[in-house]
Amino acid sequence: MNYGLKDTNRISFPGEYDIKGVTYKCIDAGDMLHYIIHDLDGTWTAILQSSAALEKENIDGIDTRYVADESIQKEIENLELQ
Repeated sequence: MNYGLKDTNRISFPGEYDIKGVTYKCIDAGDMLHYIIHDLDGTWTAILQSSAALEKENIDGIDTRYVADESIQKEIENLELQ
């Protein structure tokens, strides 16, 4: 919710975006959008809705990873071990 804020940006299509010095990469995998964010302080963050993103994109070096639910977390951990 924006609550009247008009200076907002939405990323709802796959691609790479640079918004106010922050790099966003939107990945379409498994009919869902996943995001990798490189912040101003050099931190890498991934927001993943399924493990399909790992099959499509190499996301090594991520500092923080957010997942949609715990079952996806286990699946992602198993894929990364291989």
